Amino acid sequence: MEQETHQFQLINNTYSASAAKEVLTSLIKDKIRFLNVQVLSNHERFGADVSHSAKRVEQLQAELEEMNKKFEEAIAGDYEVEVSCPINITLRKPEAVTSE
Repeated sequence: MEQETHQFQLINNTYSASAAKEVLTSLIKDKIRFLNVQVLSNHERFGADVSHSAKRVEQLQAELEEMNKKFEEAIAGDYEVEVSCPINITLRKPEAVTSE
């Protein structure tokens, strides 16, 4: 197996606006928590550069804020929300590092 791609459907449903907000907020907050643990662990244990992960946390927090604004509008307007959340993964071997 050189490289293999798969797609999974994490979410594919229609929700009330408040239920959609709850589901997606939970997912994003879990991802933020995961990244924060990784940032702390990698920085403390290995002194690793965590700027990429820290920036991603900031991006997710901003997206969560924007999403919550949209959901508040949807809740006030009594909208339903269709949520489709595919997960795409690619399995591949890392490139070998050669030393000269």
